[in-house]
Amino acid sequence: MNLITDYIVPSVRSENSIPSNPEAHERLEALILSFAGTTQPVLALPDIALNISNKKFQLEPNFLGWTDMTFFFEQGSDEATLIMTDSPDLKIGLDHRCQLTESPNSRPIGLRGQWIESDTFIWITSSLGILSAAQRGSNLKATK
Repeated sequence: MNLITDYIVPSVRSENSIPSNPEAHERLEALILSFAGTTQPVLALPDIALNISNKKFQLEPNFLGWTDMTFFFEQGSDEATLIMTDSPDLKIGLDHRCQLTESPNSRPIGLRGQWIESDTFIWITSSLGILSAAQRGSNLKATK
């Protein structure tokens, strides 16, 4: 038995729509904009970004259950894309703003990232206000 799916979710569903609330909608839009952050200039990508772009890397077994990663970087673009098996294509903001990706059966995921060294890319993930920063290169080992 799953407490959330069997009892809690069914108890909060309604047959009727909630009434429109323009003030709350404006507050929500303002929160979304503040979550996105302030746009900053996109720096030139290091050579390694273009070298690894569109190449699939197999990962060693890890606590996240990720098996592979493919990054797509394009010089001058304000976003990158991360593709992993059994995951939606994830947009990563490179201009200091989170890019949102819809996630099936879950909530949207926001990611932003940057190259902090010529060979180190980090990204920050946000889902429902829970922020987690990860320097993935030091936690996961990839083989081409």
